[in-house]
Amino acid sequence: MAINMNDNKPMKKLHCNKCTTITSHKTLCNYRNGEGEEEQYTGDEDNPYFVNWHDDWYMLECQGCENIVLEKSYYLSDLDGDDDISYYPPLNTEVRQKPIWYPQFRSILHAPHDYSDRPEPFILQAYDAIYSSVNTEQTIPAMLTLRALLEHLSIEHGINGEGVKTGKDKGSFKKNITALKNAGYITDRQAETLENTIYDAGSATMHRSYNPSKQSVESVLDILEKLIHTIYIEPKTVEQIETEKPERQ
Repeated sequence: MAINMNDNKPMKKLHCNKCTTITSHKTLCNYRNGEGEEEQYTGDEDNPYFVNWHDDWYMLECQGCENIVLEKSYYLSDLDGDDDISYYPPLNTEVRQKPIWYPQFRSILHAPHDYSDRPEPFILQAYDAIYSSVNTEQTIPAMLTLRALLEHLSIEHGINGEGVKTGKDKGSFKKNITALKNAGYITDRQAETLENTIYDAGSATMHRSYNPSKQSVESVLDILEKLIHTIYIEPKTVEQIETEKPERQ
């Protein structure tokens, strides 16, 4: 069996189970096996024709997360249309997709260390872990990580009564949420919503054996993603618009 390296093969757009979205995939190598040929007849023994078949295998690497997937393409000369294609592991497209702004959010983690809006690594790691748990229906770790992520966001971006961003725990969840409100990221009503949903659900999971449904976890995640968008994405959107719009005459 000869394995062919494919450094110059075009990228392929494909669903990535780890990124949970369509990403570019690079073909690392491919090989062909299962080749065969069989003589067939249509009733005229003097005019046989041949049917041949083979399997083409491709090792594909996601260019976002470097996850590996195998593509099997089955060819049969008698079949009309495209080859029969399957993937190993199977592509799990029935999952919650990360928001369209996720690549921008992810890029913040890889920015230089003096980047003013760069979050601590835990924030992005926890966010990715929540999606991994949600899409495998592990609702208990998903809810616990949602609570932990909200607490870290509050500590990281909240300001104290003197208007200073300290990056330190204020001593309680309510005080951390108040610090986030003082920073202008949430309103009084949103602070109450965060406390009554993410915090209470996380605490119930931790202390009262609450096993949340996937729908409940996703509803809580919707709320948290609005906060993440407000903190990280909206300021960049405003900056982009400011640079694009023409000056007043």
